[in-house]
Amino acid sequence: YNAILKDTLSCASEFTFEIPSVNSRYNALYERQSMVQILKDGKEIFYGEVREVTENIDKTKSVYCVSELAFLFDSIQPQARYQNITPEQLLIEIINVHNAKVEEKKRFQVGIVTVTDPNNSLYRYTNYEDTLTAIREKLCNPLSGYLKVRRINEIRYIDLLKLEDYGVKATQAIQFGVNLLKYTSKKSASELATVCIPLGAKLEEQTVEGLDAYVTIDSVNDGKNYIINKEAFQNFGWVERVVHWEGVTIPQNLKNKAEEWVQNNQYKILSLELKAVDLAELEANMDSYSVGDMIQAVAEPFGMDMWFPLMKKTTYINEPITNDIILSYEVKVNYTTQQSNKTQQIENAIPQETDLLK
Repeated sequence: YNAILKDTLSCASEFTFEIPSVNSRYNALYERQSMVQILKDGKEIFYGEVREVTENIDKTKSVYCVSELAFLFDSIQPQARYQNITPEQLLIEIINVHNAKVEEKKRFQVGIVTVTDPNNSLYRYTNYEDTLTAIREKLCNPLSGYLKVRRINEIRYIDLLKLEDYGVKATQAIQFGVNLLKYTSKKSASELATVCIPLGAKLEEQTVEGLDAYVTIDSVNDGKNYIINKEAFQNFGWVERVVHWEGVTIPQNLKNKAEEWVQNNQYKILSLELKAVDLAELEANMDSYSVGDMIQAVAEPFGMDMWFPLMKKTTYINEPITNDIILSYEVKVNYTTQQSNKTQQIENAIPQETDLLK
């Protein structure tokens, strides 16, 4: 009971639960030996290793598990230089070093690699980092890549993917008044714009002497130099922002970009923390949300209708209808830290129920 699964995009998943002494597996849980699997409707949603077992005064045990990606913490990359190498080749080299050191159950095969470098000719060093840190610093962070572990026929694959290749487009949206229970935003409404004044490429001629002039949308927008988000304006009033597109020279193209920005792109600065009903728990014909999926978020009061990636998901195994999710383009990938003295820091970083209510 109290079984909670925490998934974060490109991080090792964490699974915690409590087990009473009457459970037949009570004495069969061993740190860094026992493996735990979670199945949902026959599909695996977690597979990982027991890392901590704490026995409480009432003989209940609290168990902490981490997914297979955490195996990459267990090896260290030597000092080495890699030159004129593609992202896929570098990942293979790093994983080969890892595999040569660890036991069979911790080894990976490189699977799908969709991230690219403009020249496909990387120049990187490794210098006694753990393997996961090395992959993040040499590949994920500079190339906007995300790690994904898959197991097929007992073979463990590690993929390095662009965000758009990671998940799927969810078939169910999150909507105010439908399945959204609670909502907070990491950015306040002070960041919200209801009116966009777009400026394109710089012009040679000056309209006002001494000041630069730019391509505007007046000529294709009934003489107005702005685009307004009507729904947001009705709720929040007139809030202007100037947005520059230096490479745009055609007024109509500039107008199109401004319309998209005021309706969608400005919300890429948001981190949305949601408590939403996963309707798949109520309707068998729907697919559940998964980390990495793109989910449509519809919020009419904000004039927002756009797709966000699902960055974090908390699954309450005993009460799945209360699952928490975080949609964001800005959530930074943190390492899931295995050391026991770091576990509490991770717990503290996750929004609590009172925070979500506020």
